[in-house]
Amino acid sequence: MHARLTSAETFLPAIDRLVAYGLAMLIVATPIAIGAVNRGAVAAMELAIFGMAGLWITRSAISGMTAASNPLLISEARRLAFPLAAMVVLLSVQLTPVPPQILHLLSPAAYRIYQIAFPGWPYGNRRQIRSRLLSDGTHSVFMPGLNSAGSLKTPVQPPSGRRASTSATPASTIYPFKPGRWRTLTLSPAVTSASLLEFLALVAVFFLVLLYPFSTGRVRSAETQFVRRMVYLIGATAAIVALLGIAERAWWNGKILWFYQPADWTGPLLVDSPRASGPFVDPDHFANYLAMTLPLVIAGALFPLSLIPSRERPNARLLFGAAALLMLIAAALSLSRGGELAICVGVTSMLAMSFHWAADFGPAILRRLGLGAVPLSIVTFALMAGLTFYVIGGPARNAVRMRVVATSAGDFSARASAWRETLTMITEFPLFGVGAGAWPEIFPHYQPPPESRYFFARTAEDDYLQFLAENGVAGLIILLTFGTLVIRAVVAAALRMPPRRWPLLAGLLGGISGGLVHEFVDSSLHIPANALLFTILLALMLRVALAEPGREQEHLKAAEPVVHRASLRLLLAPAAIILMIAAWNQDGRTYPYTLDHPANLMMADHDLLEHPAMSAVHLALARMMPADAIEFQRSELSAAVWLDPNEPLARDLLARNLLLASRKPEALAQLSASVYRAPFLDLHYYLAPSAIPWLLPEEQEAIARGFGRAIDSNFTDAANQLASFYMSLGREREAAEAYEHAAQVTSDDSGRLDLLLKAGLQYARLRDYANGAQVLLRACSIEPDDPRAYAELAHNIYGPENKLAAAAAIIDQGVKAGADPYTLEMALANAAEMTGRHQVAETALARALDYDPSFDAMLLLGRVYFAENRFGRAVATLQQATGLNPQSAEAFMWLGRAHEANYDYYHAARAYRHAMSLAPADKDLRNEYHEFQRKIIPGDKSTGMQ
Repeated sequence: MHARLTSAETFLPAIDRLVAYGLAMLIVATPIAIGAVNRGAVAAMELAIFGMAGLWITRSAISGMTAASNPLLISEARRLAFPLAAMVVLLSVQLTPVPPQILHLLSPAAYRIYQIAFPGWPYGNRRQIRSRLLSDGTHSVFMPGLNSAGSLKTPVQPPSGRRASTSATPASTIYPFKPGRWRTLTLSPAVTSASLLEFLALVAVFFLVLLYPFSTGRVRSAETQFVRRMVYLIGATAAIVALLGIAERAWWNGKILWFYQPADWTGPLLVDSPRASGPFVDPDHFANYLAMTLPLVIAGALFPLSLIPSRERPNARLLFGAAALLMLIAAALSLSRGGELAICVGVTSMLAMSFHWAADFGPAILRRLGLGAVPLSIVTFALMAGLTFYVIGGPARNAVRMRVVATSAGDFSARASAWRETLTMITEFPLFGVGAGAWPEIFPHYQPPPESRYFFARTAEDDYLQFLAENGVAGLIILLTFGTLVIRAVVAAALRMPPRRWPLLAGLLGGISGGLVHEFVDSSLHIPANALLFTILLALMLRVALAEPGREQEHLKAAEPVVHRASLRLLLAPAAIILMIAAWNQDGRTYPYTLDHPANLMMADHDLLEHPAMSAVHLALARMMPADAIEFQRSELSAAVWLDPNEPLARDLLARNLLLASRKPEALAQLSASVYRAPFLDLHYYLAPSAIPWLLPEEQEAIARGFGRAIDSNFTDAANQLASFYMSLGREREAAEAYEHAAQVTSDDSGRLDLLLKAGLQYARLRDYANGAQVLLRACSIEPDDPRAYAELAHNIYGPENKLAAAAAIIDQGVKAGADPYTLEMALANAAEMTGRHQVAETALARALDYDPSFDAMLLLGRVYFAENRFGRAVATLQQATGLNPQSAEAFMWLGRAHEANYDYYHAARAYRHAMSLAPADKDLRNEYHEFQRKIIPGDKSTGMQ
């Protein structure tokens, strides 16, 4: 017995310290490590958690104590273990291969996807591709790409069309692809496996924080110290994260933490006014992290937390107050509307609970207001918000105001679209979902066109919808059960909780509430650091709420020995070891960015089996196939197109494959559909400027039909893209007609006006002034106070037609309609100058200068005086123009001409030389100066600069 006590006295404190240090390391390291989003950081987090679970098992073996001795806490933990275990079972079921008949019964949609992904499944389980032996003993792996024999031609062989030689392989080499007849319910076994591992790690942390016995019974305050240190650590870490966000925004260099560039960034993100994001890639995730911690920190600043000794409270409240101010500033600078909503909900709910249940412990100055709990909480939060906006300064306040004012229904259109399509996904996978973590892989199948050039849907921007889509009704029942048990336990405990403990509980509840509200418009809990923080806050909340009501000192009851469970330890010990091995052996590749560039066919085969619903995997495999494997390529490209109908490269390569197979009508249909779904020239290799002239007539028409469908669907920028396509082919009239047709289709007045202006300008370039005038007159009626249509009519239609009276009339109409008179008078002056009516131009410019004595008006007036041979006035006016814009080479060139015409050769030479110094590459200016030199220095043949 003495030996056992000695062993416990020796090892238990060391184990307790290791567990405490491990939790501290996780809390601090996960947000600093870019939110722990990289695979290495996730694996390290899981290894640390499973290692601490192993230490817990070791501790129980030494002391015989499995958990803290609070009977109520243990009872609730047992209840909560059932839904958590059920979730583990659900994920395991998703990962368990089942026969095709059962799969079809449980998830018909998954069965259909496997039929698409693996042609012949479930009846055939082997596809064979033979390589072509080259003369040098290697086999060719052709990358179907940008060239085709006979159609969709490009003048040069592009990089993605190169042949890559691999090691020598006999001609009879066979590449077998064996998907197996039994398949899983999840559409992404690899991602669901990683999700299961991460979920087990979070469950381990939850029970570790909830139940770990941090004493041997001799030190009754051990668990109190643990909770207190956790609160301090969470607050300090959040303050550090906030400080990093503020500093990073102040000294932004385009990289996270000044050194890290995310895999999906093409380069440093250099913007004039960045949003604060701290160590997180997404400012919204940064704001979410702060929103979950801010209520606890503010509670510590305004109320005496029961777990903090009286002698420490003044300093603690001061530190909590400073941390809260830092966090409020950082959250404001993040410009996250969802984060600000979460903070508002979390902080006000914390204040309302605290003022209601612990009113006597609140600040005296607030108690004297005599308000109820809810009004007082709103007033307090408003005061904090006002202080924050005062501190951040004018530019930051303007940024916040613009962010809020600019909020409109359009800002949520992408989210709303994702939610609608996710609901469709849910109806097709109702029971068990698509598999944990598999939403991003199958979502492109449901995503409507057009293809986004800048946005890849990683999450549904609503964690509740995404959870339902990934785990089905079974997962929803488990989630609701767990939530109900937690709410019931907290409500029951709150009814008997001493008032002194309420601010601490309210701070934890407020952080959890804010985080849960934020998940309605975001998916921040997909970030490991945020998920870990949420789990720790939840466990701490339950540990505080379920602590037995104590005496004045509020020590949480110390742990006492419980029944020895050797069988449980024998089960859990190898489980912890197995989980650590699984965490260590995870795929270290960056997901999903490496899946479209497998190193070899074996890796491509592996990716296909693990991610059968991911279009990029099928596309990568098709591009690695031998050139003579036309049928196999078509099979994989068809699967890629079905899984992601908007992916342009897959559909373009499918069109090329069909052309090579002499199936031209189908190929042209795919070509048209590809352009319709991705109406951007730079997303299609055959629409590069050098490739467009090589397109065959029927291909040009198919492409034009695709753009036309995109215009009819009112896709953004489709008209500009079609017009650019036509102009590359020299079909400029069709470009004007495309703009005009797009203007008829769009329902947005501002967009219609822009399109009509472009159509009118294009008609003017074609000298089709009748159609140009008709289009621009329609534009004038859309927004009568917009000066652009009137100006275009006067300058580009009536001016070239020498209809100055019509130009003056349309300008007068615009002025009466309230359009900007300066712009209109400038347009009339340009039209008058074009027709040689200098007096009209001079009068119009005089009126324009009355509105705005600008450089442009002054320069044009100087040119008018020059044309009227009033060289003295021209010199004086052009000198004013050069004073307004000393960097204008054109102004100094005209000043030189005016001096020369006024016989002031000295100042003319100076003006010419200065103009050349501003535009040294302007050959016309250089030639004009040399001609001037020859005039004033007869016989000078030099061409150099004097």
